Amino acid sequence: MPSKAPTSGAQSSATADIAANAASWGRHLRAANKAPATIHGYLDAIVRLDAFLAERGMPRAVAPIHRDHVEVFIEDQLDRRT
Repeated sequence: MPSKAPTSGAQSSATADIAANAASWGRHLRAANKAPATIHGYLDAIVRLDAFLAERGMPRAVAPIHRDHVEVFIEDQLDRRT
């Protein structure tokens, strides 16, 4: 039996961009009772990743983002902060 698509109008996380998934992830973190500072730090990192990808013309939809994209972002962040 084929599975039904979500009826809430939400995009599939594989096709949605990072910003569309950030709100959902924030809800997940709050539901998991993560500390407010942890949630803020994680969501701030997502905003920085999204900006980094946009500035460099890299994909911002979730599915085409690969490890290499994230590693370049992490390397950039480490260079800026150390």
